[in-house]
Amino acid sequence: MKQKTKKLKTILVVDDEPANLDILVDTLSQNYEVMVAVNGSNALEIVAEQQPDMILLDIMMPDIDGFQVCTMLKADAISRDIPVIFITAKTDVESILKGFQLGGFDYVTKPFIIGELLARIKNCLQIRQYQSYLRNIIKQKALGLKTVQASLEQAYRELSHLDHYKDEIIETVSHALRTPLTSILGYAEVLQDIELDQESREFSQMIMEESERLEERINLIMDLSTLKKDKKELRIGTTNFQKVLADARRKLEASHSPLQQLHWSQNDFNLEIDSERITQALVLILENACKFSQEGKILIDVNKNQEDCLVTVRDFGMGIPEDILPKVFDKFYQYRPEGTEITGIGLGLSVAKKIIECHGGKIWIEDMGDGVQVSLILPLLSK
Repeated sequence: MKQKTKKLKTILVVDDEPANLDILVDTLSQNYEVMVAVNGSNALEIVAEQQPDMILLDIMMPDIDGFQVCTMLKADAISRDIPVIFITAKTDVESILKGFQLGGFDYVTKPFIIGELLARIKNCLQIRQYQSYLRNIIKQKALGLKTVQASLEQAYRELSHLDHYKDEIIETVSHALRTPLTSILGYAEVLQDIELDQESREFSQMIMEESERLEERINLIMDLSTLKKDKKELRIGTTNFQKVLADARRKLEASHSPLQQLHWSQNDFNLEIDSERITQALVLILENACKFSQEGKILIDVNKNQEDCLVTVRDFGMGIPEDILPKVFDKFYQYRPEGTEITGIGLGLSVAKKIIECHGGKIWIEDMGDGVQVSLILPLLSK
């Protein structure tokens, strides 16, 4: 049986000196398929038609110099990922730096040592092969993540019709999703530290962002399942409310939610709460306000008496119809006005409501005509 011949990597050699071309072709042809271009224009035509695995590029050429050729190659989506090794008699530091700044993989000066040149070529092609391998893995992970996301959203829709077993099923599904999600997040973090080409970096960033978004949703589902209308899940302590507001703002600004203007009344007092949970509730309420606030302006007002405090969060967005208002705290309910790209799974305000009620408080929402106001009452002392 005939053994399958391994396909050789192709190298395009670009040089206007016939003697240089002869040396390079003789040196490379034993291990590679070699193509030849005698000037910059010729090189660009060959690359457009055949896309070699690598380009050895002279700099000093009559029509278009090597720097210009490299610039044009890197500007074209078809050729930008083809590695370029400059091979030239220009040995000044300025030229060497310029070669790398334009996207060159390596820079070899003439006269070159054949063994060194072959080693650099081999190293370059191996790195390109690794990058291609990583790119394929990233694409597979991205596709797998989208599948998981679609499955989870389908599960949300189905679970929204179940009441008796909903909490138990939600908790089981969320736990089951944590293990693969943790692996995906870990892999994405590793990829952030690896030097990748532009397309791979974009896929890697997408994996990280989508994984973090999915993790946030799983955490909300877990909160919905574990929070009850009592204090068993709370860690009550005396907390300064201005610190809670500051923590909520910091967390919001570190998240994906856009935040342009946020103002609150200065009202310094202590109350007995689970500060982490109340901060979470405020972040969820503020994230919801950010989604609907076209002006980007949000006002927080805080007032207290001897027994409790009233907090209002006011946005200046599109508002919510009166018939929709009673539903906004329902589990999995999503209000998506036509013509908007508002995303979510309809759990943020549900979880916020549970947190407030676990503290013995109340929460409600009102349409203000030019926006929406969410109000909540919290007792100063734990009951």
